[in-house]
Amino acid sequence: MGSKKAEIVEIRKISFANYLFLIFNILQYEKLVLDKDGNIKKTEFVVEGRKQPLEEIRKKTLKLHEKFMRVKPDEFYDEMPREQLVSRLKELNEYDENDGLTKMRKKLKKMERTRHLQIWHDHSTLANHGHILFMVSCLYDPAVHLTSLEYKLETGEEVDVQTEVEKPEIYVVGRCRSSDTEQLAYIESRLCCLQHLQRNLSTEKKGCMIEINDKMRFFHGDSPAQNFESGQQKGGYYYCSGCGVHASRVFELDHTFKCKFVSLKDRQDRVLKGVIGRRNSVNKKSKPLSNLKKQDLIHELASRGIFQGDTKKELEDNLTNELQGVQRVPALLFENPTKDLKDINIEDYEVLVCEPMHDVSKHIENVLTELPSHIENTEHKKLIEETVALTIGGKETKRAFDYRCAIINVSNRMKGVVDAKVQALVDTLVDIQEILYKGDDQRCPRNVLRLHNSTWYHAILCREVLGFKLNEMTTRKFYGTYFHDLTAHAPLQLRLVSGKTANTEEEERMFNTVKSITSSTSNGHPDHIIGNLFIRLQAEEQLGKSRTTVAKQESQVSKLAKSLGPRPNTIIPIPVIMKHARSWQAHLQRIADFLLPGKGIWWCQKEGGIEFFDSQCALKGRSEGPILHHYRSSNHKIEESYLHTCWNECLEKKLCIPSHVIWTEDKHGKVTKEATGFLNDEGPGSHEDEVDITVSIDTAQLLTPDDLQEEEDEDVIMFNLVPDDESILHPKGDD
Repeated sequence: MGSKKAEIVEIRKISFANYLFLIFNILQYEKLVLDKDGNIKKTEFVVEGRKQPLEEIRKKTLKLHEKFMRVKPDEFYDEMPREQLVSRLKELNEYDENDGLTKMRKKLKKMERTRHLQIWHDHSTLANHGHILFMVSCLYDPAVHLTSLEYKLETGEEVDVQTEVEKPEIYVVGRCRSSDTEQLAYIESRLCCLQHLQRNLSTEKKGCMIEINDKMRFFHGDSPAQNFESGQQKGGYYYCSGCGVHASRVFELDHTFKCKFVSLKDRQDRVLKGVIGRRNSVNKKSKPLSNLKKQDLIHELASRGIFQGDTKKELEDNLTNELQGVQRVPALLFENPTKDLKDINIEDYEVLVCEPMHDVSKHIENVLTELPSHIENTEHKKLIEETVALTIGGKETKRAFDYRCAIINVSNRMKGVVDAKVQALVDTLVDIQEILYKGDDQRCPRNVLRLHNSTWYHAILCREVLGFKLNEMTTRKFYGTYFHDLTAHAPLQLRLVSGKTANTEEEERMFNTVKSITSSTSNGHPDHIIGNLFIRLQAEEQLGKSRTTVAKQESQVSKLAKSLGPRPNTIIPIPVIMKHARSWQAHLQRIADFLLPGKGIWWCQKEGGIEFFDSQCALKGRSEGPILHHYRSSNHKIEESYLHTCWNECLEKKLCIPSHVIWTEDKHGKVTKEATGFLNDEGPGSHEDEVDITVSIDTAQLLTPDDLQEEEDEDVIMFNLVPDDESILHPKGDD
């Protein structure tokens, strides 16, 4: 990134007619670029914006949400009897039997006085000029806020508390292009606001005054915004901002599920591990490890303990595979790459990988586009195409709401007509979209299990019904980021936070409002757009014109879904389990906490398959466990460790595991295969075989769809889905 050259305007606060905004620095930067002749050229660019300070947003939302909050004096906690403390902590799934009375009181008081925030941003064009919009919202937390039922009992009013609490507030409106270089110019201002999180805010309710602590917890947004925030490359082989999966293996579930979540600290360490990466990051290069000379590549790899590779291409490939798409340090560390996350108050900050609105709607679009071409029966094919056309065919702008209605209508009209696998493919997608739009009050163990089962079975059915020789789109597009986010990340994310919280529909709608205001009230001049927007957006909010149609749309989708009738428990057929044994075990490892209570609690064996008790008629939770964790005390890496421990416990206790074969790995990496006797008549027994599951990326790239051959219990399919020239060292799709 270029260096700052001059500040054209100083920051100053303006407040009038109850409208508040901050004039952001209009900053002029210099950057070095290569022209078409290969010569280095110095150019200048200007970023300009205005913001409502984060502290002002915190104060404003605290005032608005006071009526929804559990405000209690210190004496309340000091006098709470043990039984009441234990009951409340169990209600929040935060009870630890090893905690003493004093520790429990401190824990509960801290949880009920800590709010969590999340941020969103996106880039779009307004009046032929690129603009970036930032919004901030509070996260609903039943430890901090009343439930809708509690609020109704207290006030007599029917209010969706989560919806009210999580309404986003305008934070920054800035003018810049879509390149990382220009968007990173706003980081300095964001860091100033984060420093103020150290200052607690005071709130009062019914004469009780307490201090509230705020933490920045999540970022949510579409894939390009996630990549910018986390420092991941855009496109290429490693496009996922959540894990290091290779693009050619996203549908290989036994591999994908083993890819660990990459935290912001992991990303910082990965970039700074090498001497060149550290040096260029400190010098504020937006892509510190791209376009390195051969000698620099050798030096960088050697500092990482990698000494393979002779040619420059081999060295670049080695570095690409080492970084797994990490392009630079996370955005908030750009100004000071070696800074400790805690020093800038983002030690708990995570990027949410699954954003339901984009992932659900785009995957539904892909399925409805591709599915008809794989239906042999002409009448059945026509039925699907007619249903889609009647639902969304005449609409110029197709919303996520429209695609959700379309998949429900298709499921309804296909019932009892098409092949069972085709029906199951659509039905699992109906389940996925429904669960990912539910609020926190519906986030329960049963629905977590249902989403795990539905996403896994849906992925398998996509392979069996649609395969890899697609007719309407490329394999890379169908089995791309939307498929991967839903199948790999959505279930684990639901263990921490509801899909409704992760959804960005409210924020995305704001861009429509912004474009409407700009076209109808602005003269189109860049200097006039931002100030005009800030004033009018705040005016519309105060006048009550900024209401959205989310509740109405959810009501319509809910009524439409009722036409499908009650959906049964998930049943995974035995042939599917036998055929996809590796993927099946990977799935069982991710639901190991549901296996720990034993057979008959959350699952049972029935003729023809394994049945999970995850329908709406089943209990939301069971006394045998598991308990549901929460973002206030857990994170993605903790959840991964927890599930790993649960799986090992299942093996150590020799519990009944619904699989005919289990692969285990020792500390030396040797994998052994053991037959369990489950699902067959041979009875218990075992035999051990050494299994080589290490396959290099180079081998994967050499395979083609014609080379694919599935074995009965092997689930390894790889082929080149990405052009050879796409890599972190030669990224595409980024200015």
